[in-house]
Amino acid sequence: MFNMFQPSDDDIKVLYTWKLEEQHHELYSCRPVAAMEAYDAFFDKTKTRFGDADRMHRVLKNGETSEPLGEIKGFDYNPRNHSLEFGYYLPAKNRNKGYGKIMIRLFMDEAFRSARYELNKLYATTSGNNEASKAVLERIGFKLDGKNREHYWIGDKRFDQCVYSLLKSEWREISLDKK
Repeated sequence: MFNMFQPSDDDIKVLYTWKLEEQHHELYSCRPVAAMEAYDAFFDKTKTRFGDADRMHRVLKNGETSEPLGEIKGFDYNPRNHSLEFGYYLPAKNRNKGYGKIMIRLFMDEAFRSARYELNKLYATTSGNNEASKAVLERIGFKLDGKNREHYWIGDKRFDQCVYSLLKSEWREISLDKK
């Protein structure tokens, strides 16, 4: 059994530790990778974002132990287009265990049911070389919308950015299938 929660103060400490311990930040973000900030600044920034109506931040937890397993964030909400982008992260110790699929399914169920957003589409981007991320999105039912060529620069290599989306009508079909 797994649950999704907005991160607690204790969870924020875990998220900070994950970021400190991650060996390959550049592989998990298309954003500029900067040196880690001090914990107090990270904590304050994270808490401030909880109040942002255009964001969703959740932590997947083991239902028995309450141990955080991964995090997922919805951002760039577009009320005109009824869309929300999301990104997710699992620390190395929790990869290849099916947690990504569980976390994304719980997140999309909450997001599509939310009256706050009235979403028609959820979308995510990933690097063309991130086979694990592409596979989990496709297994859930996300469709490849297209690619931004050589969008990611990782070291001296360039990779396409793959854009995946799921429409609310497709989510309804998936929801019915999993019952």
